[in-house]
Amino acid sequence: MGKKLTKGRRWEVIRPGEPRAEEPKSLPPAEQRVKVRLEKRKGGRVMTVLDGLVLTPEDRRFLARELKDHCGTGGSAGKAGIELQGEHRDAVAAFLRDRGYPAR
Repeated sequence: MGKKLTKGRRWEVIRPGEPRAEEPKSLPPAEQRVKVRLEKRKGGRVMTVLDGLVLTPEDRRFLARELKDHCGTGGSAGKAGIELQGEHRDAVAAFLRDRGYPAR
């Protein structure tokens, strides 16, 4: 039995012969059901939020980086989805459709 430090900075106990948990796999773009919505925050700030993505954490961060570069804005990629600062629904939907995602 041993321990290892995971990417999330948590200790995981490793037992010999025990199967490891599988990493979630990304669905192909055509099978995704992405919802692009606008969320208003306090102080009048607006966020464009993408929900329904089934991606690995690395793929989610990569897609968030591409979207931020495309829209010229800041944002973040969390477990729930991708958030972009500002109102970019049309630009995000067009970007996703160009890459094969059926965005709504």
